[in-house]
Amino acid sequence: MTVQYSKRFSHAFVIDGSKLKKLTELLKNRVSNVSVSAGCVDGMSYEFKTVEDLIAYENPKSKKIVSIKLYAESEDFSRSARISFVSQGFPTGILIEVTGNEDIISRLRDEILDIIKGTRPLYDMLSRFPYGYSAGIGILIGLIVRIYLKRYLTETFEEEAENIARLLMYASTLLIMYPVYKLLCFCFPKGCFAIGQGKSRFNSLKWFRGIIATLIISSIFFIMRYILN
Repeated sequence: MTVQYSKRFSHAFVIDGSKLKKLTELLKNRVSNVSVSAGCVDGMSYEFKTVEDLIAYENPKSKKIVSIKLYAESEDFSRSARISFVSQGFPTGILIEVTGNEDIISRLRDEILDIIKGTRPLYDMLSRFPYGYSAGIGILIGLIVRIYLKRYLTETFEEEAENIARLLMYASTLLIMYPVYKLLCFCFPKGCFAIGQGKSRFNSLKWFRGIIATLIISSIFFIMRYILN
């Protein structure tokens, strides 16, 4: 009996040459020869003869890879498999589609998922809610502005100090949210293709991710403490 399995994963991913080789070899052994293609940020799409050719791609920032698709189909069309990685646009994430005999597809699915699990970075949760985290940090800075400015303004404006401090708190929150959102998207990308220059770009931000992660966690605890008190 022929069955089909299809699932989309929205978690962040970091895919490198070794993972691409494993997936390609798996599809080749279980289905057939694999076609490899990649889409780049400049709108160009490329077909590669082998996965090694893809891994050898320079991947410069101006033409960085934003999607990769692996596709295999048997000669008698009884089995097929497609694995897509998308880092920009909508929807981002990983899409898996396999079709064929139930026993073969069940085993292939499990083997694919085992490899896919290894592409999820430690910062996955931080990449899922950039709007929420940026709002939290914005609110934290706004609260700090309000607390300290109110003390200063009370001496000068007296009755109007509370209203002025609140207004400045709102302004500070709104002004900080967008830059923080862009920073989070840059440091914790939904998808990263660690190929060519992409690998060095990703690794160069390791220390910065630690600082940002610490700041976010501290902000959450500060806000919760402020709310509870």
